[in-house]
Amino acid sequence: MTGAASLWSSANDRLSYLDAHLNGSGHADPDRALRDATTLRVASAKNDAAALAWLSNQINGQQRVCQSGFIGGYASYIGKDIRHKNAIVVLQNSFNWDNDIGHRMLLRLAETADRKGQCPTMRISPYSFGPSA
Repeated sequence: MTGAASLWSSANDRLSYLDAHLNGSGHADPDRALRDATTLRVASAKNDAAALAWLSNQINGQQRVCQSGFIGGYASYIGKDIRHKNAIVVLQNSFNWDNDIGHRMLLRLAETADRKGQCPTMRISPYSFGPSA
């Protein structure tokens, strides 16, 4: 299938793109352009804030920046968490406007990174083996 504008990319291409955004390419001009692309231009308290082709929002104190794409029954999502340097690519063979899969995964990664080194508290019910007295 020919992509939009005869372009196509793989999940690996998208991960390389996100890696350059998070870690830089090692070249000053492209790195400056990548930083500029995610600089918020329009802020919004209720909806997504806008950068150049990127949307940003905050949930549970965690900020995400993402892009979505839709064509011919397919959907894609790329998202990044700049503070924790996490990124995710979600490719779907269905069309919908729901980015929850990517959003939730980035949120979980961020919350896990914030708890690093902490042991979660769990309650374990005692079990009795054998006949009770």
